[in-house]
Amino acid sequence: MIIADQARMRRDLQPLRRGDELAAELRILTSRRSDLSADRTRAINRLRERLTEYFPALERAFDYSNSQAALVLITGYQTPAGLRRIGTARLEAWPRNRHARKASSVAAAVIAAVHTQHRVVPGEQLAAGFVARLARKR
Repeated sequence: MIIADQARMRRDLQPLRRGDELAAELRILTSRRSDLSADRTRAINRLRERLTEYFPALERAFDYSNSQAALVLITGYQTPAGLRRIGTARLEAWPRNRHARKASSVAAAVIAAVHTQHRVVPGEQLAAGFVARLARKR
């Protein structure tokens, strides 16, 4: 009722055109894409923050926003001891079996990072669980 009164009384209202519908749809889609991009950036930043707490060498080894193989790898193995325990062959096989590219170069970088840390940091297991969950969301 109010809308009808306003349409009858005001002379400055313009009719909706087809282009307006298209512009509205593009605005909605662009907004959605921006939200998804911001969510991904926040997740990667949280993952890097958690890794820095207990395994800084692995955090420095990769750009997690661009390395799918590194994200795939840390879905299964997150701690220095766990990565040392599985060995190089299984370390390469884990991302390769999950269709990630550059598995051998990722494995080499991880092996280098693993050899820089031999101490277990307090809270490592809890932080590793968070890292695994964040990596799975990729």
